Amino acid sequence: MIFRIFDVVLVRGFMNSQLQPSLDIGFGLILNHPHMIIIHPSVVIGNNVQINAGARIIGNITLGDNVIVGANAVVTKTFPDGAVHVGIPAINIA
Repeated sequence: MIFRIFDVVLVRGFMNSQLQPSLDIGFGLILNHPHMIIIHPSVVIGNNVQINAGARIIGNITLGDNVIVGANAVVTKTFPDGAVHVGIPAINIA
């Protein structure tokens, strides 16, 4: 119930983002400027992940530990731990 209130009021209302209750999220998730972030329900998010404004994470993928997703990146495939995703479609630059 509390997550539902958080989701409807804060995430969708103020930040205009889509985060599903079924997301598997590790510790230390950081949403930098969390506007227009869309994360597919089947995505698995590791520990200490940073997701920036406008990012789209689509499909049945895993974001490993210590991953950074750049602003407006469209992530469509799994990348290793410590990766930095940028671009459309996202590529690993680290």
